[in-house]
Amino acid sequence: MKAISFLALILLASCDFFDSFKTDKYHYMPSEYKSDLKVHDTVFFSGNSTIDTFFVYKIDGGFNQIALSGDANKGPYERWEFDYHYYYNRNHRLSDCILSINSLSGKKGEIFGEAGLSIPDCYNAFSIRIESNTQNIPRIVIADTGIAYSEILPVLSINKIEYQNVFHFILPASKSDISDIFYHYKKGIVKYAINGNTFEYMPGQD
Repeated sequence: MKAISFLALILLASCDFFDSFKTDKYHYMPSEYKSDLKVHDTVFFSGNSTIDTFFVYKIDGGFNQIALSGDANKGPYERWEFDYHYYYNRNHRLSDCILSINSLSGKKGEIFGEAGLSIPDCYNAFSIRIESNTQNIPRIVIADTGIAYSEILPVLSINKIEYQNVFHFILPASKSDISDIFYHYKKGIVKYAINGNTFEYMPGQD
């Protein structure tokens, strides 16, 4: 019995020993899924004989991780890159906003785990998250509510410019008076509806 226990301890120790040589596995997001927008960009739209704007308040990037060892507090990890873009419409109510950061800092300045800036009480403000772990599919988060796309448009034509693979999101009326958002990987938001009026992206203005 002692010999068996001793052997079990050796096997357990050897597993930990070999685990120490394993490295983290990274899944990087291809560049075609990353937006061209930068922090503090203002994006212009036309509709209803007026000009409207969206402001890129913040961009977060990092990796969502899952431990390969079965222990969440122990590596090695499998990590999927994500991009988080935070948008304000010019009609948002800044005075209602409560901003809080929930992130885990890792080596070399990277962010690991569920990370990002929360904007739970901001009307007409939301984030769009793209993560390689979900096949690079964008998702909108508004008032801490995640919203999946309702359809993918193979082609959306705006002012004689064709945008490929545009995601159409429908937002709940209780969270925003923006009812529909059309999102393109590189250009970001290219079309939306607010208070029954449709606004379309104005290239060359941002």
